[in-house]
Amino acid sequence: MCVSAKELHPVWANFDYYWIMLRDSSHTRSWHDKAPGLVRLTGMAPTDISSRFPKQRYDLHRDFQRFDRPPARSLSVYVLVQFTVILVAHSHFLAVLPKQSPGLNVRYFLFLVLSLALLAGLLENRRVFQVLESARLLISAAIVLAMGGWCGNLRSMDSRTANILFALLSVGWLLATGWGVVTRKNAGLVPSRTRP
Repeated sequence: MCVSAKELHPVWANFDYYWIMLRDSSHTRSWHDKAPGLVRLTGMAPTDISSRFPKQRYDLHRDFQRFDRPPARSLSVYVLVQFTVILVAHSHFLAVLPKQSPGLNVRYFLFLVLSLALLAGLLENRRVFQVLESARLLISAAIVLAMGGWCGNLRSMDSRTANILFALLSVGWLLATGWGVVTRKNAGLVPSRTRP
């Protein structure tokens, strides 16, 4: 039988599913079942795994919590502002793409992708993404300070100051709005004991 993830978030549910298949493949004693274990159908497990690790039958209502973590309004506005800045940075990336070295282009592109992934994680109210987003902002400010500018032609004192100031203000905004809202109760995962 299939062991289900605890949330209906599609990314984490898929990671959970493949983690279970990998674990089953590593626990099986038969070499014949190890490789096919990574591509078998849902709910299928090698016979020695089924007998050693019995699993309950899958039930959607019992096994899942609805993925509906409402972020705080201030965190949503923060993500909207950061997303807008990333869109501007993406336009800048496309403008300087033919003028930069391929290595710098790859780093700039990965920075943009990482930034978008961290913003998506912030909307899930996961504390690890708040820490990683703060680190991203501080590292961005440190790179601008150390390199004397950002990718492309942003090397003037005004652009450096604007980049560093925006990163520091963003960290302050994230700390002021984000840290207090990431509890299971505030995220709506723990039911309230009082009735309205």
